[in-house]
Amino acid sequence: MLNSNPFKVKINFYARLFLTLSLIISLNLIGSAQTASVSEGCAPLEVQFTPPAGQPSFFWTFQTGATSTLESPSNIFINPGTYEVEFRNTQDGPVIGTVTIQVYPEPVIDLVTDTTEGCTPLLINFTADIDLAAGLEINEYEWVFGDGEVGPSASQVSHTYTNAGTFSPSLGIETNIESCNTTAIFTDLISVSTVEGVNFVTSPFPATACEPPLEVTFFNFTQDEGYTFEWNLGDGTTFNGYTPPAHIYDELGT
Repeated sequence: MLNSNPFKVKINFYARLFLTLSLIISLNLIGSAQTASVSEGCAPLEVQFTPPAGQPSFFWTFQTGATSTLESPSNIFINPGTYEVEFRNTQDGPVIGTVTIQVYPEPVIDLVTDTTEGCTPLLINFTADIDLAAGLEINEYEWVFGDGEVGPSASQVSHTYTNAGTFSPSLGIETNIESCNTTAIFTDLISVSTVEGVNFVTSPFPATACEPPLEVTFFNFTQDEGYTFEWNLGDGTTFNGYTPPAHIYDELGT
């Protein structure tokens, strides 16, 4: 730390006569800046300041419109930006020390999925979508899928939901600056249902005959809750829909 203590400079002049001249020079130098508990972090960022030693009085300017006359004040920086905090002994006195505080915006976490609903077992691919300020780096991802399972530390993960229900996955990140670590919870994002048993009958029942042709009518009693029905009638005939029309089997077979 620089100080304002006077010091001696001795200058020797050599001519025909030897003359020794001693000067006393006093310099008032700005100190090497007060200290701060942290120099960077994410908003809102609380910082505590400590002045240089041996100061008779205290006046701090935080460049936010706030000031303090405490010896070691704290200030909360609400908005992102670069702040030059100045320390003086009095409000109108010269600047004794400065320290720069860098405040980043908090990371914004979102995620992208290939689907959010379906039947068990439901495989979902997750991709982290994070808005990160320059100067911040992600050291670790923390995936929690909401069903008691967690994922690896990666920006892209997959998870299979094996039970029906509504789930709230979350994604947390650890960065190179502790105050910028954050977690986002996506409430009720995933909806998983079970497939009800297929329930249909035929007429005649059982659908048998001694020789073709055999006409069979189908009656579908499966609950239609947005499912897609794909029928394979066993003789190469297929049908997409809730109930196929009556079908004639005109060849022997099972």
